[in-house]
Amino acid sequence: NVGVTCVNETYTLGGLLTGLAAGDTVVLQNNGGDDLSLGADGAFTFNTPVAYGDPYVVTVKTQPTAPSETCTVSNGIGTMPASDVKDVSVICAVDTFTVGGTLSGLSSGQSIVLQNNGGDDLTLSADGSFTFASPLADATAYTVTILTQPDGQTCTVSNGSGTVAGAPVTDVTVTCTDNPVAPPAKPVPTMSVWLLGLMSVVLAGIGALRTRRKI
Repeated sequence: NVGVTCVNETYTLGGLLTGLAAGDTVVLQNNGGDDLSLGADGAFTFNTPVAYGDPYVVTVKTQPTAPSETCTVSNGIGTMPASDVKDVSVICAVDTFTVGGTLSGLSSGQSIVLQNNGGDDLTLSADGSFTFASPLADATAYTVTILTQPDGQTCTVSNGSGTVAGAPVTDVTVTCTDNPVAPPAKPVPTMSVWLLGLMSVVLAGIGALRTRRKI
């Protein structure tokens, strides 16, 4: 009645986390469970060992949010060998988002040049929505300004400054208005030819009269 029972050996499953921003947290899972919360770069190991010959699938359960990041898993799927697995790679990168808004009031045939954070020039020649070409990393500050005003107009920016917060910025408003037109200059009064002639005759007569008096 001697019984001999054999069971597969178990081994640990882990790897290396890189790119996680300071203060952020990522939650990993193996085979849909065994949650593992990580708050800093470095080596990691799941709490529950995996038996030899059993499958393992490492996934990201919760992505980091402060700032927003996307973490991807490499070498996360396999069958447990007769040794610990240490080559699962989790790489995180901060998400980027676009900055844009709406332009209104621009006169036909005119153009305006906008900037974000002193660069990324954007030339607009018609009203409507706009988006800067270069996205910004989450939690990055942005400042939209006007580099070149359109001829005969003055444009102003509203909601142009802030910090990217996990989503594209779409509420920047640029409004253009026509510059006031100066009233035409009043003509300088000029003497007519006949008035100048009359004054010449009068002055000549006065001169002759004075001459007679002297005589």
